[in-house]
Amino acid sequence: MKAKQERLDALERALFVARRRRPAPAAPGERWRAAVMADIRRRALWSAGTGRQMFAGRFAWRLSAVAACVALALLIYAMRTGFVDYEELAMQFLEDPVGFLI
Repeated sequence: MKAKQERLDALERALFVARRRRPAPAAPGERWRAAVMADIRRRALWSAGTGRQMFAGRFAWRLSAVAACVALALLIYAMRTGFVDYEELAMQFLEDPVGFLI
C-alpha cells in the first residue's frame, strides 16, 4: 500500500512540476494569418448580401459605367459634327410641333 502511495505522490509531483514549467504558446505563422484573412474576406462576401441586393448593386455600377461611356461618345460626336443652332430648332418646332416631337 505504501508503494502505491509513493508512486501516486511521485506522479502528483511530476504533474505539478510539468504544470509550472509550461512552454510558451506557439506563435501563429504567416500561413495561419493568410488563412484567417481569407476566411474573413469570404465571410464578408457572404454577409454582404446575396440574390437581389447583390445583383442590383452590381447592375447599377455597370449601368453607370456604360452610361458614362455613351455620354462621352455623344459628346465627342457632337464636338466633331458641330452643334445645331437653337433658332433653327425653334423654327422647326413652331412650323410643325407634332411632327417635330414624333
